[in-house]
Amino acid sequence: MSDKKKSIWTPANVVTTIRVVFVPIWLAAAELCGASDGKSLSGTALFAALFYIVLSLTDKLDGYLARSRNEVTTFGKFLDPIADKLVVIVSLCFLLEQGEVSAWVLLIIVAREFLVSGLRMVVASEGTVIAASNLGKWKTATTMVSISGLLLCRALPAGAQPRGAAWPLQRTAPHRGRAHRLVGNRLLREVLEVHRGRRLAKDAVEAGSGTA
Repeated sequence: MSDKKKSIWTPANVVTTIRVVFVPIWLAAAELCGASDGKSLSGTALFAALFYIVLSLTDKLDGYLARSRNEVTTFGKFLDPIADKLVVIVSLCFLLEQGEVSAWVLLIIVAREFLVSGLRMVVASEGTVIAASNLGKWKTATTMVSISGLLLCRALPAGAQPRGAAWPLQRTAPHRGRAHRLVGNRLLREVLEVHRGRRLAKDAVEAGSGTA
């Protein structure tokens, strides 16, 4: 039993657990860090943005550690998507509170997470754990980059804020049409991923009934 417990706490799983623990710490820090007044750079908001970027990069770190050390575990496959969901959804809730994103952006992302998590639970009941696909990883990466951009934008003075670069989630009127197209394309990719997950779940159930 002790050997099994020790095998769970690989370096990759430790990094993932640290990411989960630091999500509420980041939120508390972000709530205390005020945005730029439009005239000068906000050091506290910049700290919150850099904190989030480091937190997001740990997703790459734990994946690299797991693959390079050949320590891909069932616990890691289970915990890593949860950590990613927390990093994305908590930060979007914060940006929604600050008026930086629209509610429909959060609605689409949360609805997708519920669908995918439900599919994973169905497959897990048959004894199979589905790791995140490459499409899901790219989705998470692009979302984290957009959120990092919005957090950095909060720290910059008004004249230094870029336009139309990586702000598909921003709610300002000039970018709203482009944001609808970007989110529409992303939603299409999510539907394809959910369909793929359903097919994997069906195959796993059929394989389990065949062996029985």
